Amino acid sequence: MKKLLVLAIALLFLIPLTRTAFAAPAPEVKSEVTTKMTRFPFKGTVQSTETSVTVFPTMSVTGSGSGNATQLGPFTINYQVEINLLDLSGVESAEFTGTKGDSIRAEAVGLAW
Repeated sequence: MKKLLVLAIALLFLIPLTRTAFAAPAPEVKSEVTTKMTRFPFKGTVQSTETSVTVFPTMSVTGSGSGNATQLGPFTINYQVEINLLDLSGVESAEFTGTKGDSIRAEAVGLAW
């Protein structure tokens, strides 16, 4: 079950990345403003407690915990995952909240193979 949750959380971050990587290029617009995009690694650790309820064919997982990550520092996390056990598809949402009140909210739909 932990491996499934780790996969679900990994998908939470990979799905928006792949959407961005494979998106069609935007039409060229002439602008006097130029920007330099810098990507920062987002790495860290999480310790959480989770509760799962299974009513076939659905498993629901709710969890909360805390950790430390680059670009966010110490944070708390609350997440919910709903998995269809027949096709291993899942819907998840998570919210990371930093100690200063900054937060990152993510939602994803995924499929485990």
